[in-house]
Amino acid sequence: MAIVLNIAGRLWTLTISDRIRLVGQTAFVTGGGGGIGRGIALRLAEAGANVDRPPLSGPC
Repeated sequence: MAIVLNIAGRLWTLTISDRIRLVGQTAFVTGGGGGIGRGIALRLAEAGANVDRPPLSGPC
């Protein structure tokens, strides 16, 4: 499984075997509260990123 992310205008491809470090980077994950988004948020945090999630409800 591969996940393609756009972090600060730079594309990253993550696979289960990747050992990338994202220390000092911030990832903004929509849907990070559950399901696939939560899994992605957790993986990014494991790689060292500061993970931010938008609120579940709010102005659209």
